[in-house]
Amino acid sequence: MMAGQHTELCLSLSERPGSTGAFVQNALAARFGLDRVYLPRQVKRGNLSAAVTGIRALNISGFAVSSPFKEEVIMHLDHVTMHAAKIRSVNTVVNDAGMLIGHSTDGDGFKQAYGKMLEDARVSAAVVLGAGPAARAVTQALNEMGIIVHVCARRSRNYELAASMFCSSGSVIDIDALPCRSSAATTSVPTVIINATSERDDVLHGCITPAFLSEYVALIDINVGDTAMIRAARGHTGFVDGLRMAVAQSLLQFELWTGVMLGDHAQELENMVELLQKVQ
Repeated sequence: MMAGQHTELCLSLSERPGSTGAFVQNALAARFGLDRVYLPRQVKRGNLSAAVTGIRALNISGFAVSSPFKEEVIMHLDHVTMHAAKIRSVNTVVNDAGMLIGHSTDGDGFKQAYGKMLEDARVSAAVVLGAGPAARAVTQALNEMGIIVHVCARRSRNYELAASMFCSSGSVIDIDALPCRSSAATTSVPTVIINATSERDDVLHGCITPAFLSEYVALIDINVGDTAMIRAARGHTGFVDGLRMAVAQSLLQFELWTGVMLGDHAQELENMVELLQKVQ
């Protein structure tokens, strides 16, 4: 379908734009015959307010938000859902007749992507690296699944926020004191470690090593791309990266933006992941 003056535009605002969301959104739009285009766009730190102002002026139908803007964007919106307000994180904004409404699909995307794997592995406790917006969504999702969470935070503000939100269901520790599996929990030993930081370099300064990761049955990195954990996890049979979560939460975003219900999310997820793996 050729784009024209009536084509609906949806954007992704990110400091480091990727292509996964665009692939999912545009493939679904084509399948359902929708006259809409999804475009990822880079936004530099300090420019988010201007970007949202432009979106309002152009009456763009919605936009996705990724690191480092998931918390900052809240102040520029008219309303956020109760779930997004609780975790202080928005990754999806819907333009509803001029009202910008913030949602978070990260937590449900995490559960749809990895819930069955964690259930099959009988995981009762997990270590989550990070306490930023995405990590809080993941931690909340794990809590809803009945999994005890031990959060490792890097920044003091995130550490304090995580402690106030999640300490009753696990523990919050400084990432500099990151423990091995055998000492990470008091009541239930974690069998899975999840990297939910947004960093792609070695900010975990050597603690994420193959020997350390071997303590865990399952490893999940919610990022798509190159991270310290992804490099260290090569060869670990229980490792999965963030592609499944990226696709799962993008499917949920499509429903929010278009009102088109996809039905069997599990099958949609498998089909879309398979398509992406063929083109990558």
